[in-house]
Amino acid sequence: MMSNVDDSLLEEMIAHFHYPADSIGEHAAKLSLFCRYFIDVNLSLSAYQMNRYRVFIGRLDAEKRTSAVMQNIRRKDLHSQLQEHPFFSTMSLLPDASEQYAESQRSELLYILLAHLCSARGFNDYAACLQFYNAFLKVDSSECCRVDELKARGITAQFALDSTLSELRRDLRQVALKNDNKTLDKVARYFQPPQQRRIDLAALRKNSIIDTTNKHTFAEVRMDEADIALMQTTNQAGEEVGRFTQVTPHLERTQSQRKRSYQTQQSAISNALRKHELALPFSFSSATVGELRTALEYISQSFICGELEDVNLREASILLRLMLKMLTLSDVDTFYLQNVSAGSSSKKHADTREMKVLRYDLDGARKHVFAQLILPAKLIDTSPPADDYLYEESCKNLKVKLPNPLGSLLNIVLRNKSNSPERNDAELSNVLFVDEKGYRRFINHVLNETGLKKRGITRRALETAFFQFAREQAPETFLNFLKSQSTVQSHYINVTNKELETTLLSAWDNFVDNVGIRIDSKDTHENKSSSRLSDFADNERQGSVRSIKDDALTLLYEQLINTLSQQIDDRAIIEAFNNVALYCYMRIATRVALRPVSKPFPAHRHFDKNSGLLSVRDKRAHHKDERRLIVLTNALCQLLCSTSTLCDALSARFAIQRPPALVMFLSVDETDTCRWEHLSRTRVDAQIKTLIDDEVSSQAFRHVAANAFLNASINDFSQTSMNGFMNHSRSGTGLLSNYSLFDIRLIAAQQRERMQRDGEQITANDACVLDLINRLGSAL
Repeated sequence: MMSNVDDSLLEEMIAHFHYPADSIGEHAAKLSLFCRYFIDVNLSLSAYQMNRYRVFIGRLDAEKRTSAVMQNIRRKDLHSQLQEHPFFSTMSLLPDASEQYAESQRSELLYILLAHLCSARGFNDYAACLQFYNAFLKVDSSECCRVDELKARGITAQFALDSTLSELRRDLRQVALKNDNKTLDKVARYFQPPQQRRIDLAALRKNSIIDTTNKHTFAEVRMDEADIALMQTTNQAGEEVGRFTQVTPHLERTQSQRKRSYQTQQSAISNALRKHELALPFSFSSATVGELRTALEYISQSFICGELEDVNLREASILLRLMLKMLTLSDVDTFYLQNVSAGSSSKKHADTREMKVLRYDLDGARKHVFAQLILPAKLIDTSPPADDYLYEESCKNLKVKLPNPLGSLLNIVLRNKSNSPERNDAELSNVLFVDEKGYRRFINHVLNETGLKKRGITRRALETAFFQFAREQAPETFLNFLKSQSTVQSHYINVTNKELETTLLSAWDNFVDNVGIRIDSKDTHENKSSSRLSDFADNERQGSVRSIKDDALTLLYEQLINTLSQQIDDRAIIEAFNNVALYCYMRIATRVALRPVSKPFPAHRHFDKNSGLLSVRDKRAHHKDERRLIVLTNALCQLLCSTSTLCDALSARFAIQRPPALVMFLSVDETDTCRWEHLSRTRVDAQIKTLIDDEVSSQAFRHVAANAFLNASINDFSQTSMNGFMNHSRSGTGLLSNYSLFDIRLIAAQQRERMQRDGEQITANDACVLDLINRLGSAL
C-alpha cells in the first residue's frame, strides 16, 4: 500500500486505471513512466486532469524507491485478473522500467504504444489489451512483432510520441501488410476510439414488412441447371408495380461441403436419438401432468371437474382435437367419421379407405355415444413365410375402444344440431367447431396466458405428454400402433388385439387419473355391450407375421426328441449329437433372443456357469469388440454345460481338436474327416429340414423369446428392461453403454425375475434331452 499518497488520490487512480488496490506499489516505476507518456500522447486531457497525473507521478517516484518489484510474471499467473483488470495484467507483463532501462528504446516504445492504445480505448478494454499482448508481448509466438522490426520501418519512440492516433494506426497497418503479420494488423484496428452503433430509423422503416413491396411468384419453371421464376411486385394497395425474372442456379456442392453437411446431419440425428432414448422425466420436449392440467383448467374448468354439461361446443372441439392428438399424435383432420347406424353403404365405404376411422354408435335413450378407433396395423412391410400356417397371423387394422373422456367430448360435438347432416360418412373435421388453424392459435394463447410458454412448454409438448408418461408403462410397440409408426421391436412382437387394447386403455386411464380429470361413469369403454360396434374376434392378432405358433414349436421339439432317441438306439452318434446341439440352440434362442448370426455361441472363456452369464458377439454396432450380455436360467446353464461337455467328449473320441466355441455342429466330409461347424443360420435351417418337411427359419426363435419376455413382464413392464433383453439401443444409450451406471449382477437378477417360467412340457423335454445326452456320452 502507498503510505505517501493521500487516500482520495489513491482511490481516484485505482478507479481510473481499474487497478487492484494492493498492486499500485508493485508497479510504481512502470506506472510513473506510463503516466508521463500518457500525458504527452493524449491531447484530450484537461488542465485539471494533467495536474492530477503530475501529482500522482510525484507520489509514484517517491514510492518506487522503497517498493519491491515482482519479477518473471507470466500471463498464466494472472488468469484470475485478465478480464477483470486488463490494464493491470498488461502492465504486469511489460518489461521492467527501472533506472537502467528507463532510456531503453525497446521498453520505451512499448510504453508509448500502450499509452496511445489506452487513450483511444480506455483502461478496461479486455479485447484491446489481449491483442496488444499477442502483438508485442507474446515473445514465444512467431506472430509477435519485435520492436526492432518497427524501428526498421520507421516507427521509433520519438515518432510514436509525435504522431497522432490515426497516423500511428496507419503506419502500424502498413508494417503489418509488408511483414504479412496478421496479429499486428488486428491490434492496429484498436488504435482508434470504439465506434458507436447508430440505428437508422429511416432505414428500418424503409426495410420493414409494411413498407416493403410485396413479391410474388407469378410463374416458375424448373430445369436441370437452374430454377427460373417470373416474379411480380405489388404495392400496399395490391396494384402491380413491375415484373422481373429470378434465376436460381443449381450449384454442385464440393466433396468437403457434402461431407460437412453429412456430418452435421449425423450429429443432429445422433443427439436427437440420444435425447429420445434418455427419456428424461422432466424435459422441454414433453409437458408433465401438472403442466397439462394447468392448460386444461384454463381451457375448461368444467371439463376437469367432470361437469361436461357445462362444456360448450367450441371448448369440446378444442379439447377433442387436443386429446385425440395426445392419443395418436396424428393429424385429426385425417380421421374418417363413420356412423354404424347410418347403413351398410357407409361402413363399406370406410373399410375400403386407407385412413384412420372413428366409428361410433349413438345411444338415443341415454344420450350417449359408443365409439372406437380403427387404425392401420400393418406397420412393417414383411413378406409372409412360405408355410404361413405355422406362424401367427396379423390383421391389417387395429380396433381400439375410444377411451375416456374422448367419448364424452365426441358426444357433445356429434349431438350439436348443426352437425346432424355432417356426422355420417364424413371427415371428422366437418363436425368440429374449430379448425386446425384456430386450434393452434388458441393453444398458443393458452400457453401465453398460463405462463407455460415462459417455461419452454410448446403446443407439441402438450400433445406428446401421454407418450412421455406411458413410455415405461406400456411396450413401445403397443404405443406405436396408436402413432402408426414402426419400431425395431415391431419385427418381433405379435399379440392378440384384446391384450393390446387392454394394455393401451390401462395406460391411458392411469394418465388421465394422474392429470386429475374426473370421468363420467357411462363413458365410452364401459357398458359397451349394448352398442352395435363390431368387436374383434378372440383370435385376431397384431404384429409380426414371422412369429412361430406355440403349437408348431411344441411339434418341432417333439419331433426332434423322437428322432434323437431313435438315432441313439441306432448308434448314429454324429447325427444324434447334431440334434442335441440343435436342441440346445433352440432352447437358448427361444429364451434369451439370440440373433441368428454366423457364430451364435462364444468361446469357453466368455461363459461363467457360476453366475449364469454369457457374452456373445451379437451385433457390432459401435466397435469391433462390442459384446452382448446374455442372462441364462439355471435350466439353460445345465443344458449348455452338458452339451459343451459332450462336445469335448466327441473331440477325444474322434481325436480332433476341441471346438473353439461352446456348442458346435460336427460334420464329416467326403474323406471321412470330422470338423466343427458354427451354428450359423444356414446350417441350423438345414438341420431343422432333416426333422420336418415344413420350412421353419431360425429367425423365428428370436421372435418367440421376445413375445415370451413381453407376456411374462406385462403386469410390471419396463421398456428399458425389454431393450436390454433384446439388446436394442440407439446412439450408444443401451442398458450397458459407456454411460450406464447399472450393476451387471443387478441386471441379471432383474432379468431372470422377468423371464417367463418354463412350462411343464419344456421341463419334461429338458429332462428327457439331458437323459439322452448321458446315454450318448456312455456310448462314446
